Amino acid sequence: MKKVPGFRYNILLALLLILCSRLPFLNNGYGAEEDSWGLALVAKVIALTNVYEASRFPGHPLQEYIYSTIWDKGPFLFNLFTALISTAGIYFFILTLKKLNARQPVLCGLTLAFVPAIYINSTNDMDYTWALAFTLASFYYLISGKHFISGVVLALAIGCRITSGIMLPVFLIYIWRDDLENKIKSSLQLSLSTLILASLIFLPVFLTYGIGFLTASDYFPYPTLAKVIYKGSMGVFGMPGLIGVSALLIFFLRRKQLLPAHPAGNKKHKQIFEVSIAVILFYTIAFAIKPEKSAYLIPLIPFVILVASLSIETKKLILFSCLLIVSSFTAGLNLDDNIRGNNSSDLSLTRTISEQKITFDILIGPVMADYFKRKNKIEFTTEVVNKSSMIQKKTVIIAGWWMNEILLQLPNEKNSPVEFVFYADETALQKFQLNQYSVVYLPEQNKWNDLRYQKVFTDKYANPW
Repeated sequence: MKKVPGFRYNILLALLLILCSRLPFLNNGYGAEEDSWGLALVAKVIALTNVYEASRFPGHPLQEYIYSTIWDKGPFLFNLFTALISTAGIYFFILTLKKLNARQPVLCGLTLAFVPAIYINSTNDMDYTWALAFTLASFYYLISGKHFISGVVLALAIGCRITSGIMLPVFLIYIWRDDLENKIKSSLQLSLSTLILASLIFLPVFLTYGIGFLTASDYFPYPTLAKVIYKGSMGVFGMPGLIGVSALLIFFLRRKQLLPAHPAGNKKHKQIFEVSIAVILFYTIAFAIKPEKSAYLIPLIPFVILVASLSIETKKLILFSCLLIVSSFTAGLNLDDNIRGNNSSDLSLTRTISEQKITFDILIGPVMADYFKRKNKIEFTTEVVNKSSMIQKKTVIIAGWWMNEILLQLPNEKNSPVEFVFYADETALQKFQLNQYSVVYLPEQNKWNDLRYQKVFTDKYANPW
């Protein structure tokens, strides 16, 4: 038997560890986000009607069509696709670090895999780590000088998540900063392969919705500053990880120059450093404009780790990696709610902030908190579906963020007296009342229904579940 080189053997072990670490979480529904259930719902619609429908604007056509081929196989297979694709992305990240002669490529790959935002979103069916995996593969082919292939793979990333297109101008900057004989040819290969294939992938979206698919509606006001800061920091890296990232930032701010201190400080490392900073800045700005979810910052995580690998000595890099890795398993700052939050341990500290119970739990980190959240949400929606099936009078239920999860579990009853709605304005609620409907809302949806329409009226027409 041919002997496996040490580096390849280490990669194999790391990838196997990463994949196995995801398996216990794959059969716990499609995810904690309502959008994860929306993807499964749209996959069913596409499969049964052969007509494209977006799970949410601006659409995620590549992923939606792939899921439509397995729409009836259940959450485990959906989530397994994500786990496999995200693990492949880690593989390309490790290869990239090795090619750049960066420090500790396998350790950095493991670090990326166990950052809380990455870990959690590689166990559900969401598009975040699909897009990241294709982006990392595209980046590898870019630095390998295979610009056409890089463009093709980047188009696949865009087909999963359109904001991956931010990488195209960054990659073009890299080409023009590189020592290439024909920069124009390389730029055209990358640009045309990306734009043409991405346009073809989004063609069904355009044919269905027109140019309007690019104008996603904002239903709710800009989040509070506290929520934005949390989502953009601990929501991404966890508490220990945030300490590590903050220390890295302080390290750079205290230096006289922001160039990597890698052996010889070669030009290639300088280019990669500049590209990484550009990616971090672009996605940070994009998040600041629309800070709905921590996962929006997932694309910059590998570049933060890449900067660390190129810039700090091995001992500090190991400490940095350890802080990021343990963040998935400890020191969670979670929502203490047995319906849509997690179950806290005996060592947790709970405080009420903005009318919500928030718990700091040394034993339950972000990953287990996500697991309990998914489990609790499934149990609640199952209860709603079961109880609603026993209602005999005409009833409207304002479901809000529970809508997708309920629709996937709801039996196909043609003559049911119960109607679920996402949200409803005051005129709609008045009509329901005139038509002798009983209107109820699921937990917290009275507040969110009012926020949706920027008016206080829901409790006037509806009662709590």
